[in-house]
Amino acid sequence: MNVKAIEIRNLSKVYRRAQSSSNGEIRALSDVTLDIKEGEFVTIFGPNGCGKTTLLLCVAGVEEPSNGTILVNGRPPSEALTGFVFQNYREALLPWRSCLSNIAFPLEIAGWSTKERHEKARALVSRLNLNIDLDSYPYQQSGGQQQLVAIARALVSEPDVLVLDEPLSALDMNARFRMRTIIESLWIRTKKTILHVTHDLEEAIFLADRIIVLSNRPGKVLKEVKVTLPRPRNTMFSNSDYGVIRSKILSTYETDGGDL
Repeated sequence: MNVKAIEIRNLSKVYRRAQSSSNGEIRALSDVTLDIKEGEFVTIFGPNGCGKTTLLLCVAGVEEPSNGTILVNGRPPSEALTGFVFQNYREALLPWRSCLSNIAFPLEIAGWSTKERHEKARALVSRLNLNIDLDSYPYQQSGGQQQLVAIARALVSEPDVLVLDEPLSALDMNARFRMRTIIESLWIRTKKTILHVTHDLEEAIFLADRIIVLSNRPGKVLKEVKVTLPRPRNTMFSNSDYGVIRSKILSTYETDGGDL
């Protein structure tokens, strides 16, 4: 039985500009309808400014849709528990707190005692075999390790879904290669429902079960592409299907008349 973790129906989002602007609104998303199954890894792919992050913010309950509805495990986003990993992870972490305290922070907000939340944070890091020096501070760690802290913090509350907003874009090439392998491994172990956005096509194919291709702004669904490459995908470039999937997605923009 395929249980729907996220249901999006006819979602549109319009931002109002300041009254002094000659153009009164920005149409970020237009009539997006999408279902994501429990335990599925879905990537939203598209060009800059197509509404990818706006879609995540609506799913997480940070933004209200202008039209349409969203349900997360059958509940409105405001009533669901969503783990959010931000693109600007350095700014999202608290530099005056240790890595352990950063990971445990959501539990502190929820009222857990220091002992309880630190025990749960340590247990999570151990269970997922994350290479994090918990007694250090974020600024003492590499970008990849800081992103691991951010991901662990998003998971510690056992969220209904995990949303990743271009989590690798601020990393150098070597760190991106390592981190996408780690993210894939974490998903295989946790089977957490993940909604991920990127404008890096290679990253999308490496991570996703299914890629949702968005148009230029206002973002609308152009195509859904299943990624059937075997996991783990560290050898995906030697698989002839990789090129087929890549071409299928890129041809969508040629047909749409847009560009990346």
